[in-house]
Amino acid sequence: GTGTWVAGVTGGGRGIGLCVCRRLADAGGYAVLLGARDTARAAAAAAQLRNVTLVQLDVLSDESALQFAHAVQGALREQRACRGLVLVNNAGVHEDGWRQEVFDHMLGVNAWGAVRVTEAVLPIALAEGTGQRHVVAFVSSGLGKLRHLSRHYRELISGRLAKEQPPSATAADAVADAGRSWRDMMRNVVFDPNDADMMTGGPASYKLSKACLNAYARMLDAQLRSCHAPVAVRCCDPGWTRTDMGGPHANRSPEEAAASIEAALLDPSTGELEFSHYGQAQEW
Repeated sequence: GTGTWVAGVTGGGRGIGLCVCRRLADAGGYAVLLGARDTARAAAAAAQLRNVTLVQLDVLSDESALQFAHAVQGALREQRACRGLVLVNNAGVHEDGWRQEVFDHMLGVNAWGAVRVTEAVLPIALAEGTGQRHVVAFVSSGLGKLRHLSRHYRELISGRLAKEQPPSATAADAVADAGRSWRDMMRNVVFDPNDADMMTGGPASYKLSKACLNAYARMLDAQLRSCHAPVAVRCCDPGWTRTDMGGPHANRSPEEAAASIEAALLDPSTGELEFSHYGQAQEW
């Protein structure tokens, strides 16, 4: 169809996020909101892209997430024939180790940050117009597969995902219901300094943060599909990528990673959410 999508990209100032913004801007048909915590740093990159607006966004701040949501709302209203919202939850941090402060930082940005932004932005988009479709994508990692966690955390997450949830009445209810289920799970996801498997697990806090992110994506998808909401959820693993975070030895370029995320956004499938790695479904 014709018309313009509004794309909100978190962590858009560099790396994969910046490449996603560039790809969508170059593709045409997108008004892109580039969300970045460090706007001074992102400004030069954003200035070189057309149809891209730089918006300050700290995913750790409720107020900042709401301001981003209002920017999305303004952009949705500006488009004459708006097709809907594409939200790319890409902001992420990586640090090795199994210590309380690393645990808090990884979960805070990688899991809670994506939930905070989704809960701020998606209800506003849903309230804007009828006949629109929306896509919410989560940029995750293969390190977030449940098999990479200790049995304790694996069972916490898989046990909660196995619980049957009642269907949601409306799309807005679906967002709230998924958030409630996820918070119920997260109340039990607390730092255990004596978990031997996690202590020897390299980037163990990072792995757990991405597993928790994946769980939210699956809960959100299930609740939205339960009420036939016009929202597609996508969860992508772009693999090890040559960015500031991934370092120079990674096997994928950020352009390749961004292309795989764009392909997931455009994927028309309506079945149960898959954990997609360059178009291939992989185990959760």
